[in-house]
Amino acid sequence: MMYKKARIASAGILFVFFLAGSGLLTVSPPVYSDEIKPAAILDSFDISDLNTSFSRLHYLISFGPDQKAVSAIKVRLGSTNPQVRFAAIYLLIHIAGEAETALLLEAVKDPVPAFRTIAAGALIGLGERSAFPLLIDALRSDEGLPYSDPPKPLRAFSQQTLEAYVAEESRPAGADGWDDWWVTHQERLMWSDSLKRYVLH
Repeated sequence: MMYKKARIASAGILFVFFLAGSGLLTVSPPVYSDEIKPAAILDSFDISDLNTSFSRLHYLISFGPDQKAVSAIKVRLGSTNPQVRFAAIYLLIHIAGEAETALLLEAVKDPVPAFRTIAAGALIGLGERSAFPLLIDALRSDEGLPYSDPPKPLRAFSQQTLEAYVAEESRPAGADGWDDWWVTHQERLMWSDSLKRYVLH
């Protein structure tokens, strides 16, 4: 079985699943003119109006990895404003393909642990095994998933991401066994195109 990188980053899908329950994604994306720029949408992310902020982000997501969006993300991953960095990472995990791997590798260096974990969830779906330790570390986190209401634990996102990408027969027996599992099996992990998951070989 050949190791191949996955073509999608489903951390975005899982993150939407967590937010949908809070009603944050119930507003249809508004229609924007060509004058609206990705940079402006990222810069305008506002926690006091999350419905509008997420609707605007999903407007950008509908276009996929547009070059203007990718360029805007690249600049804003280094922003001093955590809201702007979150918006950039949120957009990135939804549009990332192999070409955006380098940006995700930058995002997993974010000073906010939750942001790192979200980015790691996308990296794992692009065949980057280096993301496993970040997700495993997050299993012990008491932090909440950003902007989830009611608050949802980051460890639940991490657990679901690991389970989504590791075949059931290849996982540790219990939720507490991921550390030892990684140390023992990291070199045996291979991506299965047919299963769309990692398996042990």
